[in-house]
Amino acid sequence: MIHTIAQKTADIFCRQNVADEEKKEIYIYGIELLVSSLIGAVLILGISIGIGKIWSGVVFLSVFILVRQYTGGYHADTYVRCNAAFVLTYLLTVGIWIFCRVHDLKVAVWFILLGAYIIMAVLAPVENKNKPLDDEEVKKYKWKSIVIYSAFIMVVLAADITGVFYEVCLYIKIILIIIAVLMVLGKFKENLTE
Repeated sequence: MIHTIAQKTADIFCRQNVADEEKKEIYIYGIELLVSSLIGAVLILGISIGIGKIWSGVVFLSVFILVRQYTGGYHADTYVRCNAAFVLTYLLTVGIWIFCRVHDLKVAVWFILLGAYIIMAVLAPVENKNKPLDDEEVKKYKWKSIVIYSAFIMVVLAADITGVFYEVCLYIKIILIIIAVLMVLGKFKENLTE
């Protein structure tokens, strides 16, 4: 379905001279990514509205997309599996957030986040076979991963110290931890396919 939409859209672009016919496959791939990403975002926002926590969907999408674009991590083999994994990841973060709140695991989450930070700093970026990076890009993505991840940690640390937005900051910490887990899974998958 996504491929068909992308193909028809690229055909229209080529017929109207908006896109070059020679680059049609590139446009199809880009449109597929865009449509799949929009589906994933709409699913997350829809579920977050359904569970009465729209803020969790917005925070999840903001943090996850900003950090993951540089760290990389696990990538599913199809768009359907990608969106299913994306939704399950969101639900997992919400479930862990609820569990941590109920059991008051503030200190444990900080220790796990510090471990996740080390994992991120060592592994970033975890490359996608469909988007290989050259040496310069690897250095740039690693640096950006560390800066962005560190910035989030500083923000949640300041919020913890001041007691402002505790619930949201706990949720951001959990998202950052899950991103590191997905990096490990992505590296594991990469090693299996080699």
